[in-house]
Amino acid sequence: MLLEFAALATGVGHVTNIAKTLLDAHDQAERDALRIELGGAILETQAKMFEVQALYGKQLEVNETLKKQLVIYERW
Repeated sequence: MLLEFAALATGVGHVTNIAKTLLDAHDQAERDALRIELGGAILETQAKMFEVQALYGKQLEVNETLKKQLVIYERW
C-alpha cells in the first residue's frame, strides 16, 4: 500500500508541475498542449486515488474481520 501512496504523491506532483508550466506558457499552441497533458495527468492521478481508496477499504474489512475473531477468541 505504501507504493500506491508514493505513486499518488508522484501523480499530484506531476499535476502541480504541469499546472505551473501552463501558467507560464505564452504561446496558445503550447497552452493547448499543456491543457491536454494536464487533463490526462489529472485522470491518471484520480485513478491512483481510487486504487488507494480500494486498498484502504480492503484493509478496513480485514481489520474488522480480525477484530471479530479476537472477540471470539477472548470469549473462548
